[in-house]
Amino acid sequence: MYQMQHSRVNFDEERLLSLKLNPLHRNLHKNLTLSSNLDPDSNFRDEKFNCDFFNECSLNNLLLNSSQNTNHLSFMHLNIRSLNCNLNSLQNLLARIHNPSSVIGISETWFQNSLHQVDINGYNFEHNYRSNRTGGGVGMYIASTLDYKIRYDLCFENTEIAESLFIEIANPKGKNYVVGVIYRRAKYTDR
Repeated sequence: MYQMQHSRVNFDEERLLSLKLNPLHRNLHKNLTLSSNLDPDSNFRDEKFNCDFFNECSLNNLLLNSSQNTNHLSFMHLNIRSLNCNLNSLQNLLARIHNPSSVIGISETWFQNSLHQVDINGYNFEHNYRSNRTGGGVGMYIASTLDYKIRYDLCFENTEIAESLFIEIANPKGKNYVVGVIYRRAKYTDR
């Protein structure tokens, strides 16, 4: 977002379109760890999974081609680097995307307390902020049509390791969905 507002954004579209999150295999008996050595690669579920990178145009093309089924969950994540400063940019992006996401995960909200006016029409906003230092923080915009509850029991207790927020979305036709956003600051070092 910062780069979009302050300079020309350069990217290689062909390279972005070719990037895939490689399926990783893991020991199914190994538990998800909350230790300070939290490596997302070692905690990846043993499923074949592709995660494509999209620019705005290619995302809209995908959404238009799959718009026959608008009754589905979709997820987006943005590292916003100050939600207060970039709220208008986020709202403009959502206005340009066809069929915006059901849940939008936000990292680096940079909130310093719990009082913020960051409402987006059609969404409820939930967040966890850093109480002991500046920066960081996570949040989620959840479509107002979804029935959900916050799952504090799944959040990281030690926010020195990572900050997190999880919700459980009710699914009347089967098992509920659990969705989370996790932020681990880049300069974290094991103590």
